Amino acid sequence: MVLFSVVFVLLNTLLTVLNPLLSDWPRLAQTALVVGIQGILMTYLIMPRVNSLLAKWLFK
Repeated sequence: MVLFSVVFVLLNTLLTVLNPLLSDWPRLAQTALVVGIQGILMTYLIMPRVNSLLAKWLFK
């Protein structure tokens, strides 16, 4: 539930922000870039913070 929520919000944010910059790119290249950015952000920036914020609930 937590992972789905974070991925959903991050993916929609990235698509909204990057769409004007990537509109001329092929769909496969757009997807590869967004997935790469999302993977890096989720691994090193977002999920560690979300896990620490929700630690009491997640690891009960």
